[in-house]
Order: sequence, then C-alpha cells, then structure tokens
Amino acid sequence: MVAIFLFLATARGEEQKAPLREAAARQFLIGAAIQSKQLDDPMMVALILKQFDCLTGEYEFMPALLQPKPGKFTFEAADRIIAFGHEHGLPVTGHMLCWNQVTPPWMFEDAEHKPLSREKALENLKDHIETVMKHFKGKVSSWDVVNEAISDQSREYLRDTPARRAVGDDYVQKAFEIAHTADPDVPLYYN
Repeated sequence: MVAIFLFLATARGEEQKAPLREAAARQFLIGAAIQSKQLDDPMMVALILKQFDCLTGEYEFMPALLQPKPGKFTFEAADRIIAFGHEHGLPVTGHMLCWNQVTPPWMFEDAEHKPLSREKALENLKDHIETVMKHFKGKVSSWDVVNEAISDQSREYLRDTPARRAVGDDYVQKAFEIAHTADPDVPLYYN
C-alpha cells in the first residue's frame, strides 16, 4: 500500500519526502516484494531503486513456478530478479521453499489428491529444496523456508496442509533440516 501511494504521489508530481530506506536511517532494511514483469516498467524500477534496500520475489521463487512438473525447473523469472538485485546492490530473499499455497499438488499428493507416503513426500521436498538452493547458492541473502504453517484457527496449531498430511507434524522441522544441509551458510527463516 505504501509503494502504491508513493507511486501515485510521484505520478501526480507532488513533492515527496525522504525515501523510505533513508527514513529507516539504516536501522533496518526496507524491502519490496516484486514480480519480474515489474522490471519492464521504468517508473516501477525507479520507485524500487529510490525507496527500497532489499527485494523479495513475490511469486517467482515459489514451488509451483520453479518446478511446475516433477524435475522440470524454470528459473528464468527468479534469475531476472536476482540479476536486478545484484546489479543494483540490493540483497534478495528467496521466498519460499515450502507452503500450502502455490505448490504443485504432486509434491505431497497422488493423482486422487490422497497424501503421498511420508518417504515419497520427503523425497519430493528434498529434491525441490536441494535443487533450488543449489541453483541460487551465493545469490540470495536468505531463504524463507516455510511459509504460514501456523494456523489462524483458534483450536488448531498447524494448518491442515498437504505437506502436513503426507509428512506429519514435523514437516516444518524437516524442511529446515533439508535447507540447512543444502546450504549451511545462508540464513533461514520461517515466514
């Protein structure tokens, strides 16, 4: 919402205060979640470069976009965000390796939408995380490993997700273990 407001204010020619990144006085980073297609818009690029210190791919690093079919990886859109960040000295967070949304069903379910065996689901998760982290090793500043696993329902701790049904309640821990083994030097986060 802030970025939209600043963009509109700039577009109308109104005077703009100090950029967000300067207002934070380097006490913390001000980030933007971007899509690679936004890098085609010169006004959006100017806004990003003026206001923000770091980037996160809004969708491009998510499992369904990186690996829509088993073993078929497509890194082009995410690579574009990485290249833009590196060109402009903006660290990029890889967002995210495991989530109940924007993950292809085959990762944790069979053709009838029944949970895969724990072993097969963990194998799929491990193959995905290892391949993605190997591709981006040394290019991302950190990884959001698991996204929104904690439920927003009052009587439920973990969301009832395909990953949880196939792997079990320890799927969050397993995802972090796999990610840490794949790259022990990069910071890992729960989002």
